[in-house]
Amino acid sequence: MWWTQGFAAIVSPGMGWQPLLRDRLRAHFQDHVRTANTEAAEIGLGMPPSSYWFVLSGNPAFGRILIMSQPNPTVLRGCDGGATPFDTGGLWHNHIVAVPPFTTPAGKVAYFNSTSASHEDADDEAKDWILQHYSNSVDYVYGSPPDSLDRIDTTSGVNDSRAWTWEVRLNSLDYDHHPVPPVIVVLTPEDSRHFSVWLQDDDQVLSDNDYNEMVDWCMRNFRPDDDPFRVALEQMVAGAP
Repeated sequence: MWWTQGFAAIVSPGMGWQPLLRDRLRAHFQDHVRTANTEAAEIGLGMPPSSYWFVLSGNPAFGRILIMSQPNPTVLRGCDGGATPFDTGGLWHNHIVAVPPFTTPAGKVAYFNSTSASHEDADDEAKDWILQHYSNSVDYVYGSPPDSLDRIDTTSGVNDSRAWTWEVRLNSLDYDHHPVPPVIVVLTPEDSRHFSVWLQDDDQVLSDNDYNEMVDWCMRNFRPDDDPFRVALEQMVAGAP
């Protein structure tokens, strides 16, 4: 199934979107600056610094640019990570309303541990979970709440799709072979042009050969559109179980 990495409309300080996009496409995650919220959630839940994907969905808050990828099972077996049927940052920072509510850090950790799955099994786990909780799996892709869900309040106006979308994480390392190879990148025509100009004029990392390969890949796999999030969702609907 599709795994997605999205970019917010405003990228956090210290995380310019052009080098972030370049490095995500190359599976170079180690040196990325984490936001304070991400770091706090990782420490609180006992996770190492991680890179994150949503399974077969996304969220409008991260809909400016979407990298759509297909996991490589062979490479994944050599990685460390995990998966949960919700956004871990949302859990830790009280953006997910539960019944009864999570009142202590220990309660959040216990829920995290009880719902965690292997990153290697994320596709199968997510597929079974979607079929169990949705009468129409397309509703999951579009971020609608499930028909029923233990513990998470699906009627709360606070919760959005991050409360019931599968998240996969891998340790933030620089990988020789991409564990989740990008297939297409959906972005606005303006962002596509900006990235091309930045690669040519400002990038100081890529060798001449790597630059040529990156330009060729982008020409073949960028999908410019004025509404990237809509295009990405339509692509994922075709892969719904």
